[in-house]
Amino acid sequence: MLEKKLNEIIGASLEWHFKPQDGPHLKSAICFDGMGIAKPGEADGVPIYWEAKNLKKPEAFNFNDLQNHQIDNLRAISHLCKAAVPLFLVCVDYGRMNKKVFIFKDMDYIFQRKVDKKSILKKEFDKRRNFVLIRKDRIDFNEILAMPREWEYEEVENK
Repeated sequence: MLEKKLNEIIGASLEWHFKPQDGPHLKSAICFDGMGIAKPGEADGVPIYWEAKNLKKPEAFNFNDLQNHQIDNLRAISHLCKAAVPLFLVCVDYGRMNKKVFIFKDMDYIFQRKVDKKSILKKEFDKRRNFVLIRKDRIDFNEILAMPREWEYEEVENK
């Protein structure tokens, strides 16, 4: 699956979304991949801002792939609007019907991992619980919004 398809799935899973146009001439102007509104049940809409990365097979994720302006903008949103949910999403393709989208809501944590050059190792992805599955070209934002934040910080024991 291409990153473009992943962003289409994310957008289609929201009540409303906007995906800024990509292109080589726009790279410096793109702040992150998209924004939208999730509407869990009868509750008011929740503003969602996201940056998504796609791994075509289970492997480590190097934070060099996350541009400084992308994480800086998501961090700014998290600090300026507590009602907003900025997301850093990493889809790992484990095969045909097993595509896991790993969810990170704490942009300061992601920023620090980038600064520390602390990649997410393959074995870390294999043991993490902070993911949702892509089902019928959709992800469940109710599940994402209800996911315990502490799952983001779980570390894999070094053995």
